[in-house]
Amino acid sequence: MTGAFDSLTLVSVCMCQDEAEADKDDDEPGSLMSCLIKKKHYSDMNEKCRAGVEHYQLVCLSVHMLVVVVIIDIISLSVHMQW
Repeated sequence: MTGAFDSLTLVSVCMCQDEAEADKDDDEPGSLMSCLIKKKHYSDMNEKCRAGVEHYQLVCLSVHMLVVVVIIDIISLSVHMQW
């Protein structure tokens, strides 16, 4: 797993240098990953970096799905308690 993130760091410096600097300064957190997601299919993006970006996307999707399920459960519980 470390290899993917080493590659991700190297590619982020090459492909998204402005965003990497912005994230380092915390001016615009998340802008680096947004840039890498947009460029993950570029020919100069290596496979390990692409895998790291896609892993990040899958983890974020899982978290969002979990939040939606919890919200639906809370709404469902709230509706049942009113009756």
